[in-house]
Amino acid sequence: MGLMDSYLAGWDSKFHYYLWRPYTAIRAAANDGNPSTEPDLTWEPEQVTPPVQDYPSTHSALGNAGATILTYYFGDQPFAFASSTLNDMNTTLAYPNFMIAADENAESRVLAGIHFRFACVAGQAMGNDVAQWIVLNHLKPIQD
Repeated sequence: MGLMDSYLAGWDSKFHYYLWRPYTAIRAAANDGNPSTEPDLTWEPEQVTPPVQDYPSTHSALGNAGATILTYYFGDQPFAFASSTLNDMNTTLAYPNFMIAADENAESRVLAGIHFRFACVAGQAMGNDVAQWIVLNHLKPIQD
């Protein structure tokens, strides 16, 4: 529920704000109306940039929604899991809590060149808000 609602909120916002991603902004800087910026036509992100709007980062929104709900149920505790996407499939990732993992999730989008940091910060805030609303309104214990 938290992931789906965050995804929908993120996409609704993407179409509302319609902001370009780093790939487009850096390469088309000559057209941004700011005489202090210059384009870099050779700049490439570390990962392929999806052909959709930058803001907010739905990846970050989903990460924080999941972390917020998991923290509500399981508390602020360490966890580990085996990654199925790292080059070395035998890698175990360990985190002190869910929110630290969500922070790394958001930061990975900036480091990959896929999002501006402000898009990730906004996505994380959105995920927190959506998850908190779900916890308060839908995930309460059943009263006897």
